[in-house]
Amino acid sequence: MPVISQAKGGADYNVWRKKSFIRLDNLTLTYTLPRTLLGKLNIANLKLIGTIRNVAVWAPEWVFWDPEFSGPNPRYLTLGINLTL
Repeated sequence: MPVISQAKGGADYNVWRKKSFIRLDNLTLTYTLPRTLLGKLNIANLKLIGTIRNVAVWAPEWVFWDPEFSGPNPRYLTLGINLTL
């Protein structure tokens, strides 16, 4: 329901909107290469790591930006390697 109120000398118009949502916040994948491949290269251990932050948001009744922050929310991708000789 729309509400009109006065805030600091001016009129403020606010509409209540349903912002229910489900967020997949972090996703991390790790792959360890087999030792049979690494033995030929004189490597003891090798891991590949990938992390994604702010993967997805499902908000069926919200068509604007991110419902939690009411604005754009960036997605971060981090890649890494763990190498032991």
